[in-house]
Amino acid sequence: MNIKTLLITALAAAGAFHLQAVEIKMLQTTETRPMREIKNLVPFSPHRAVAVPVLDLDAAKVSHEFRGLGVSFAEASCKLVSELTPGRRREFLEMVFSKKGAGVTMGRIHVGCSDYSAHIYTYDDVPNDMELKHFSIDHDRKYVLPVIRESQKICPELYFFASVWTPPAWMKLGRELCGGWIDIEKLPVFCDYYVRFLQAYAAEGIEVSAISAQNEPYSDQNGESPECKWGPNEEMIFAGKLMPPRLKAAGLKTEIWLHDSEPDEWRQVLWELSDENVRKNAGGVAFHSYGGNPLQFLPMIREKHPNLKMYHTEQGPHLDGSRTITWWGAKVTSFINAGCSAFTSWCLALDEQGLPNVSRGFNCAGFIEIHSETGKFTPSAQWDYFRHLGPYVERGAKVLDCGYSKLAAHPGSVPAHDRHIIAFRNPDGAHVIVATNANGGKSRKLQLQVKLNGEFVSFQLPPKSVSTIMLK
Repeated sequence: MNIKTLLITALAAAGAFHLQAVEIKMLQTTETRPMREIKNLVPFSPHRAVAVPVLDLDAAKVSHEFRGLGVSFAEASCKLVSELTPGRRREFLEMVFSKKGAGVTMGRIHVGCSDYSAHIYTYDDVPNDMELKHFSIDHDRKYVLPVIRESQKICPELYFFASVWTPPAWMKLGRELCGGWIDIEKLPVFCDYYVRFLQAYAAEGIEVSAISAQNEPYSDQNGESPECKWGPNEEMIFAGKLMPPRLKAAGLKTEIWLHDSEPDEWRQVLWELSDENVRKNAGGVAFHSYGGNPLQFLPMIREKHPNLKMYHTEQGPHLDGSRTITWWGAKVTSFINAGCSAFTSWCLALDEQGLPNVSRGFNCAGFIEIHSETGKFTPSAQWDYFRHLGPYVERGAKVLDCGYSKLAAHPGSVPAHDRHIIAFRNPDGAHVIVATNANGGKSRKLQLQVKLNGEFVSFQLPPKSVSTIMLK
């Protein structure tokens, strides 16, 4: 230790000045200004602003583990991406899967077609093929598999999970791909079909780590889109009795995720989990975000099953542009703070009209738009928000329960319902805070005060903004 270092250490110990030991970095995006690094940040201090609520990282308890952000490899999206030139395709995929882009590390695979496919198909459309002699994933070789493989080159740690929109028509009551119910008598061959899919994808170098029995099993789209209705009883048979022994016999470690639908249907989840076999074999519960407040309903499940993992598996941008970056800040924050380990977007890419798709005409937009005439890439506001989280929060980070949302706002501050804060502790011990100020009033700047290592630091969050704060 040289003389200068000894002098600084001695002066700091004597209280002559504050020795800043934490590196602070802040990135900020508003609804009118793109992401930029904020300069002139104040240092940590032993003194706090007594009237301002404190995000106390020292006292924070670990809530659960973070697994990542995701997108869906819809066939419609993969078709658009496949049609790009190799250089442009690489540029697009880096915007999604690299840390210079959105830092996405999870991918949802559709087992056969979905409502956002280029055509309607399953992997065995030969009626009553009970031995699955005609099973084939060849439909996916044209668009889906090549895009997934190229994405893996950019993000080798991609974690894949899969969902079925419709089984083959002959496994359903009504014998149609668009609409109808699962035929309970065909559940055994449906499970065989699912195992064949997992094995076929594994042979292509794509390990699917989790599955749900059915996408939105209680949804009814009036026969206008590929779908299939399931009751809780059918899912219990799938998850508790039929699928686990088949996975084991095939040597597959794939998890089974229940539900894959809305938070306000939480009672069905608890009813299924009342069965011992379901509890033993459920690797998690999956939720979409089209119905119900996760902060209201997910705790109902966590209270009874505190060790059961939860995941958000679907919601993406709208063509009308109503889902702004702060809208996504509120949405993602609510699901992660409610206990979800991941948040997944919908279609990887669509054009400016939300095409191609075979759906009933939903207003969905791509995570990134690829214009049909100019080929221009236009990232969505959801992509803007993901950029604040994906590149900086590592898989395995701990989501911290800081109790910040429960703190009363002091007079003149931003109302609690406009303050959306998530705090993480990365595996290396560094902290990442993603803070959304959704209030649009010019005088509604939010002062965020953070405590770490017994000291305090404050940050200014302007109206309609999202900020990432890194403390290392």
